Amino acid sequence: MHDVRRLRLFFFLCALVFPVFVRGEASEGASPPPGGETSRSLQGRWRGDGGEAAPELEDRNGFYGRYLANRLAIGLGVSSFALREKQRDGGSDRHGNFIGLINHLDEANPVGVFPTCRYRFCRNLGMELTMSRVEAETTNFGSSEGDGKVVAQGPIVNLILECPLWDGRVTPYAGIGYTYQSGSFEERPWWHLDYPSPERYAAGGATKNTLHGIHYREMEVSDDTGPVYSLGVRTRIHRNAELDLMVRYADITCDAEFVFRYPDGTREHSRSGEFPLANTTCGASLRFVF
Repeated sequence: MHDVRRLRLFFFLCALVFPVFVRGEASEGASPPPGGETSRSLQGRWRGDGGEAAPELEDRNGFYGRYLANRLAIGLGVSSFALREKQRDGGSDRHGNFIGLINHLDEANPVGVFPTCRYRFCRNLGMELTMSRVEAETTNFGSSEGDGKVVAQGPIVNLILECPLWDGRVTPYAGIGYTYQSGSFEERPWWHLDYPSPERYAAGGATKNTLHGIHYREMEVSDDTGPVYSLGVRTRIHRNAELDLMVRYADITCDAEFVFRYPDGTREHSRSGEFPLANTTCGASLRFVF
């Protein structure tokens, strides 16, 4: 039900800004000004990168000029995330923790590289497609050990409202979007093989395929969708290159289920919980502008 409401909100906001796109397309498709100046000649007024043209929309001749030039940009970025919720104090009775005895989450590999693609519909409206990955190490109550690492990764689609300044050389923007995150859990071998502790696992020879008890312990993590909000600023550093600095918040919570799996394939549910992976991400990206 929450996902349906989020989708309705996202499409409602898209409907609100669609008229901006229509008006922008109409103005960009207008005939050249008197005197025979084309959009390309008007660009020559800015020579901020050694004589190259300003980053306005190119002339509309041909497919490239109409749909790609100064509209499409692709590149790579570097980002770092921080979890919003990292601690719950449920104690040893397992109630109030994330799931079971897991009561603490720590960012794992918080710095990562991500692909990014942006398309500019008109002067004030665009869309961005990028990827996100969040990893968190678990820690159990009263221990320095955890059962494994929870991972959520997937695409993010953002609708971008932007305000070009100084002939488009600097463009602050705000974005609202949606993300689909695929959840998974990477169990530590000692926990998965039903050993009581890492020390017992090491004393037994640390054999990854040797089951200690009568069943395997597994954590099943569900996928999730959620809204994404972003703020940023882009600057054109060359005719065909831009630098993008952004901060983004994604609201993600993956449901989890702890199960016992027996050698004959039967499964037994133990308990349910959740991993709140809502996070704030800061990043910088460099894109090639067509």
